[in-house]
Amino acid sequence: MKHVIGIEEKLIKFDIDPLAAASSGELTSLVYGCDEKNLSGLILGFYGNRWNDAGVIYQAYAFKNLPKDKALEILSKLDRYIDDESKYLSADSDNNNIFFQYDDMTFLIYRDGSVKIRVFWNGFDSEWESTAFGRTKRRFERKIKN
Repeated sequence: MKHVIGIEEKLIKFDIDPLAAASSGELTSLVYGCDEKNLSGLILGFYGNRWNDAGVIYQAYAFKNLPKDKALEILSKLDRYIDDESKYLSADSDNNNIFFQYDDMTFLIYRDGSVKIRVFWNGFDSEWESTAFGRTKRRFERKIKN
């Protein structure tokens, strides 16, 4: 609420809906909307192990806000790259990979039985299976259009 919509003294209504989670539990997606402030978008929730300076492992989480236009752009870019490069990825699935940078995130796309997307952001390295990605994209587009 504080970082995405902004906190005020007046009552503000907003909606948030979970879309899909990766089976690894490392990446979750949520769609949000706030008509009063004309805001909507996608939140990617990251979860995983971190190491502090002393080498102690701890669980960490963080959230990446993608406003509607950026969310639509990145989801469609991922979908397009996966479609356009499917022959390359399948030709030698043990060795052929593609990657690109978007904003402060890096996306690595590869095949391991099915298409997988690794998302590198803010020290997190999260796997996003094609099923969870596809579900996120479809549900986000449907929710945004309503």
